[in-house]
Amino acid sequence: MSLKQPVAPLSPQACIGPLLPALAPGAVSSVPPQAVLHLLSPVLRQRVQLLSSDNPEPWIRLLCWRLAEASRLNSIVTASANLEPHPSSGEIEIDWNSDISEQFRYFDEETLEAMVMMWELKLAFRLVYGPGSEWFIAEVLPAPMGEPYTDFRGFCNIHDAQEGFENRSGAGKGLAAAKSRQQHQDDNDNDDDNNDDSDDYWARYDATPGAAGSRAPADGAMPAGTRTPIGTGTTAEDAYFAQYDSVQPAMDPHDPDEASPPPASQPKSSEPDFGFVQRREEKSIRTSVSAARARHQLGSMGAIPEEAEEKTDNNNTGGGTLDKVLKNGLSMVNGLRSHLVYPRPMSTSGSDGSGVIDKLEDVAETEETCKASVRRHISVSIRSLADLASAAGIDGVEFRRLVLEELEDGDLDYVEV
Repeated sequence: MSLKQPVAPLSPQACIGPLLPALAPGAVSSVPPQAVLHLLSPVLRQRVQLLSSDNPEPWIRLLCWRLAEASRLNSIVTASANLEPHPSSGEIEIDWNSDISEQFRYFDEETLEAMVMMWELKLAFRLVYGPGSEWFIAEVLPAPMGEPYTDFRGFCNIHDAQEGFENRSGAGKGLAAAKSRQQHQDDNDNDDDNNDDSDDYWARYDATPGAAGSRAPADGAMPAGTRTPIGTGTTAEDAYFAQYDSVQPAMDPHDPDEASPPPASQPKSSEPDFGFVQRREEKSIRTSVSAARARHQLGSMGAIPEEAEEKTDNNNTGGGTLDKVLKNGLSMVNGLRSHLVYPRPMSTSGSDGSGVIDKLEDVAETEETCKASVRRHISVSIRSLADLASAAGIDGVEFRRLVLEELEDGDLDYVEV
């Protein structure tokens, strides 16, 4: 149902009147009469039908959704004398014009409700406008002890209820819109605060030391206050990141470029170059050997006196002779030769033929094993055939004759005839 659709007027006598005679019997009975079920709303009707089937309690307690109110309702109906039918007419006497009051409200855009107070009976009926443009009983309650309609908060007629709902909906929408705008404004403020914090963070990179700063720009670096101009051939992003080349964080005053000495001032390593020493010794040995060999040849020709040769040898070799030099060279050659690995043949050098004998023995042993296996197989096969013949009723003589005939017909030489 929409707000724009027409609503049938409420007739409490038509909606509630048929239910009143069934309330008093319902206070002691657990089975509701079928004549009153069509007066209930679909939800309440389903509740009464399902729960009354297995519930020994009075069924009118199911007309109230709250447990405490259901107990009061049962007590009021049981103690009320106004719910007894008139002896002559058989109806409950109710002044439908003065003994009742009603209010209406829209619970939502699709649900129209009415609250009917029956002060003489101390009962309240909540009605709902449902399918088929009819009013149905949604709940039966005991009348409130204090101010009526405190929880319902309805209007005197349907038109006022419709306007009240529209005003309430418009105010709710305006409140929701205002809340949404406030939330949006708060989000923008938070974004601005975050941007300010971010700007403060990145602004620290632009902070440079003043005249009394504790560090100076590194060699080859741009001065701190210098900014790369954005001109032809460069982009704003390149110029922005180029500024980091001349900035050092204030939290790290140590500059590795300034602290490290130039390469020329670094001390030389005190560790000796063993490769260079070895090459120098080898060159000295080769030179001494060549000089000694040349002096020996010249001495044999008589070009150099023996005393001069001995003196020269002492000067060049530190008191050694040609034999000592040659001995040192040979010892070095032998030392290198001891580390050489020569290839060796994989075959054995023995000529006694022991490998051939072992191989022949292995072949003979294999043949003997094969023969033993064949004999065992023949024996088992013959025994199996004998058992088969015995099971078939063939005696041993006939079985032997059959085997011999097979051997003879097969031209086999194993049988001696």
